Parts: sequence; C-alpha cells; structure tokens
Amino acid sequence: MLEILPPRNPADFRKWLRQRPDPFAAASLQTPIPYLPIEDFRDNNHEQSFLGGEVARRFRSSGTTSTQRSTSLFSRQGLELYRSACLETFFAALKHALNRDPLDMHGISLIPPVHVWPDSSLAQMVAWISEIIPVTYIPEGSPIPRFERPIWLFGTAFHHVIAIESNQVGGPLPAGSIVIDTGGTKGRTRDLTRHELLDLCAKVYEAPVLSEYGMCELASQAYDWGSGFRFPRWVSVAAVSGIN
Repeated sequence: MLEILPPRNPADFRKWLRQRPDPFAAASLQTPIPYLPIEDFRDNNHEQSFLGGEVARRFRSSGTTSTQRSTSLFSRQGLELYRSACLETFFAALKHALNRDPLDMHGISLIPPVHVWPDSSLAQMVAWISEIIPVTYIPEGSPIPRFERPIWLFGTAFHHVIAIESNQVGGPLPAGSIVIDTGGTKGRTRDLTRHELLDLCAKVYEAPVLSEYGMCELASQAYDWGSGFRFPRWVSVAAVSGIN
C-alpha cells in the first residue's frame, strides 16, 4: 500500500505516481485492525491513545455537525503517510472522473490556505496538492478568474454556496472542468440537501461534481464513484453491531 513514500520533488513525484497501482482497486486487508472509538478523538484524553511517539501535527475536525471538535495527532512518519494517501487518491479520483491526466490541470481552491486554517487537514491536503501542480487560492468575496483550459475547483459545500450566491462565479467553467465538493453547510450557510447542492453547481458551473468524504481520523479520503463512495484499498469499511 504505502510502504514506499513518494518523493517530494514535483517532477520525481509525477514519475512515481504514474508507476503506482490504482489505489481504488479491490483489495482485502490481511492484518486485523484494532478498534478505536471515535470518542477517543473528541475527549481530553486523546493523547493517551496516540502511539506514534512525538506529535508533529494536530488537526481538528470541521465541527459542522457537532459542537465538539475532534483532534487527530500525527507523528512525522504518520504525516508523510497521510500526504501520500491524500495525493494518490486525489489524482486517481480525478483521472477516473475525467478520463484524462489531472497532473496537467490547474487547480482553484475555495479552501483557505494553511496559514488561515492551520488546524484543518483539508487545508493541508490542498497545500500538498499545490506542491505538485499549480493551485490558485480564491478568498471569500473575490471573483473566480476565467481560464481557457479545464480546471478543477475545490471547496466545501458551504464555500460553493457562498461563491455562487455572492456572484463570485462569473460564468460556466471551461469545458472539461470538474467541481470537487467536500460537503458541509450546517451552521455556515443555508442548509441544502446533497441533491439541491448538485443541482445548484450544475446550473452555475456547468461541470460535473466529484464528491469527497474525508475524516482526518481516517487519514484517507473517499470519493463518489457514481454508484456510491469508494475508499482506497487500504481502508476497510464494515458495519459493526457491537464491540467485544
């Protein structure tokens, strides 16, 4: 899976990525994974469950559905694994959705940069992507620039709603573009159902929407394949009725 970490040099990373297997290919985990209750990330004793040695980075959940924000801790090695998982799955999902090489595309981010959202794993994810390909950050209230070539536009659901309803969007995106939505409007703007959000984006952007689901507690993202969300092969998904 992630036994070989990617190089940090952008040119070397591109070569490395093109040699990697599809991270969304079917696979089964051979080693049982111990259960860790999500509550461990939300209480004040979350550091007692951390086994990574020295803490290199702390991320906090967005808190859009709960007043209590969880905290995830990462060692230096764990942070590198998280970076690898983010980059592999992001570019693989774009390639699947667009049927083209996403490494040749320009990115637009409605997500604030890391210095504005320092404890956001989502902001860090975009920062990692910007190390590989060009990404333009658009502050709230600023117009989204026009591009001649296809782009990807990254934002939470509430960022898209605000951008659309405050006229930040000057017109349809270039043909071949894609919109990435990470969900979450509660407490940030008017509530929309997923269907309403997709209709709004389709009407204004005139581009397909790729939905992403991520939890920093998982250190991985899932993407909507059209038939439902799909996690990378190193994540095991199961319904649990009880824990012994």
